[in-house]
Amino acid sequence: MKWYDTLEKELRDHIQYHITESSKYKKEIRQAKNAGNAQLWLVIGNLSKQILLLHEKVDTLEKKLTPKKTTKRKVQKKTKSSRKKKDNLTKSLEKF
Repeated sequence: MKWYDTLEKELRDHIQYHITESSKYKKEIRQAKNAGNAQLWLVIGNLSKQILLLHEKVDTLEKKLTPKKTTKRKVQKKTKSSRKKKDNLTKSLEKF
């Protein structure tokens, strides 16, 4: 019986996935003085890469979902423009 057979299935599935992924580097693992440590470092590297990619995706989503900040200049221009429109409308209504 393998030691991880006693673990819950979900955890075993994750471990098996990482074993499979790290086995893509058999040549590098064989060259290491300690194959077990090499395999663990490969798993850590893969997990780190996955975390980095997730951070990048979250950052992209946050940028898309965060409303753009308007500068004071833009607000002032909009305010002046709004005032002019109101003044023009008021004048045109007075003429009417």
